[in-house]
Amino acid sequence: MLLNQLNNLVIKILVPILTKLNSIFFLALLFRLNLRKINSINPKQKTKYKIIVLGKLGGNEDLYRSQKENNKYVAFYYFPRIFVKMIFNSIVQNHKEIHDYKYLTNNKNVNVSKLKLRKFLVILLKNIRKNFDFDGFISFNFCYKAERELQAAATIEKLKFICLHKENVYTPGENLVSKYIYKKHLGKFEGYTIAVYSEKEKKDILDAKLIDKKRIKVIGCARSDLAFSYRNIIPSYKIVYYSIENGRGTPERFFKIYPDKFRNIFNFSGKKFSNFSWEEIHKKTIKNLIKLANEDKKLKIIIKEKQGAYNNYKDLKLPSNCTLIFGGTGEKFLKDCKVVIGLNTTAILEAIAANRYILIPFYKYKNDNYKKNFLLNLRLSQNNYVFEEREFYKKIKFHLSKKYKLNKNNNNQFSLNYYLGNIDGKSSKRLNEFIINSLKSKI
Repeated sequence: MLLNQLNNLVIKILVPILTKLNSIFFLALLFRLNLRKINSINPKQKTKYKIIVLGKLGGNEDLYRSQKENNKYVAFYYFPRIFVKMIFNSIVQNHKEIHDYKYLTNNKNVNVSKLKLRKFLVILLKNIRKNFDFDGFISFNFCYKAERELQAAATIEKLKFICLHKENVYTPGENLVSKYIYKKHLGKFEGYTIAVYSEKEKKDILDAKLIDKKRIKVIGCARSDLAFSYRNIIPSYKIVYYSIENGRGTPERFFKIYPDKFRNIFNFSGKKFSNFSWEEIHKKTIKNLIKLANEDKKLKIIIKEKQGAYNNYKDLKLPSNCTLIFGGTGEKFLKDCKVVIGLNTTAILEAIAANRYILIPFYKYKNDNYKKNFLLNLRLSQNNYVFEEREFYKKIKFHLSKKYKLNKNNNNQFSLNYYLGNIDGKSSKRLNEFIINSLKSKI
């Protein structure tokens, strides 16, 4: 961790200087020094292809899950995305005016500097390949603004820019806005090909004419294959709570990119969007879990939080049977837990894949059609939702007392296909086939 932080600091200092000096030779040398072979997914046979991975949490896990068992011919090399970002920031004028979800602009200076960046990257790639010949890149979101001109430069250099797009899980409210942004504000994908989790995401991308239909494929969420393997494990007397993020599932993250009038384009159950938070639901859930842990010492409870949320818990005293975990992916905690609690998180979808019992706190909002726009479309039963705080203990105990049956689905499976495109636990194989076929085909 410390070495990575130091390396990132070196990149932040040196890359802007070398870029502004147009020092292609030394920039290419620094690029090469930052490549790290991913030995955990080494090919089982002789290497035929070399791919540079622009790593990102979530996407990394999709790739690793797929390639650990299936990789025969591809050597993968990790490369820090911040390197590309520093080049972008150094060349694109007024770069803060554009965003991952607002790449198109009428600003002439910005557009001219984008093309300047593209030409710079073409020259850089030529120099890199003199000492390290490779076949392409893998990225995990086609919208990352710092990588948009790299997509085009790679194509010019006959390199495969492959996007394993991981941003596929939207609430209906988010999806209403994201579809509009795709059509109006992103611009065409100029890499080689895109893989998506679901037919829904594929349709949204094609409707926006971001890519030709021959160059996009549905392969499902590879990392969720692991959750499917947990179905044959009888769970322990354990609860996992995936901490609820304040604005998760709302389109506020999109709206804050644009002028205030942008949000007035959209209606949600006849209303304009007014920002709100799930914080009250989170606090009540924590309170209720602590009470439950104090009453039942045999019950184990894991609270899974995002990295950097330490201050939210510094004054909180947890019982000995409660464990607080920060950062990283959370699918491993599904292995032996019986009940999973969360709201608008991919972990709930993975819990459905693992056949665990689900509980979703939605206090006070049972009849609030406006806020239901900002819930994932899971089609679960009423027993999976807590609409009143007094129902919490009753429903928790109801699920904890159930006898786990190996051959019975505990939840509606609709969301696995709708969001993850994975109902058979075989997305890892589909992802591997997608990568190999993409590398074999002509650009």
